[in-house]
Amino acid sequence: FYADGGEWARLSEAKRSIRILLARGLVSQAEKFLIRALSIARAGERFQEILELQELESAIRPEVGRTPRGREEQYRRNLAVLERQRNLMEYERLGDRVHDCMDQGNVRTSDDLEQLELIIADPLLRDEKRALSLRARLYFVWIHMMYNYARNSFSESHHYSRRAVDMFDANEPYRAFRPDQYLSALNNYMHLCIVLQDDEGF
Repeated sequence: FYADGGEWARLSEAKRSIRILLARGLVSQAEKFLIRALSIARAGERFQEILELQELESAIRPEVGRTPRGREEQYRRNLAVLERQRNLMEYERLGDRVHDCMDQGNVRTSDDLEQLELIIADPLLRDEKRALSLRARLYFVWIHMMYNYARNSFSESHHYSRRAVDMFDANEPYRAFRPDQYLSALNNYMHLCIVLQDDEGF
């Protein structure tokens, strides 16, 4: 439901308006939409869209793409986005591996548990600071939540589920972008509150 409305729709409309205005030579008007689109894309950590918009920026702002200094600054900005995107992909890969070990939240075999132990030993999962974006940090806490749930360490799993909810609550712009993920985080948290009979959690 989130992909057809809200922030996604605003971002798509802003990008479309930029291209139309540039085609008509209305650069100053296109710049206004660029500022809006970049703000939305950065709030939602849509790295591919950020890169696309930063390339459009060079067509709108001559100082960005037509001077040595401007090109160097653009390169550094693009590289920073790519680094965060790559970091996110690494956490997505770890998340997929955890998902493959789980069946509706339950470890199927002892081999699955051994695989989870190998995944959780990954250096990226030793410290949340290694995650360079909110999306990557959400993968970090989700993986630890699932790992501890599989080991029947429900208190630890509850801790990470609460951490995910707090991260969404502290980042309303991203929550507006992905309300489905927020609802999933709330569902996980409430489930663990029930498991632990934590009435105060509600």
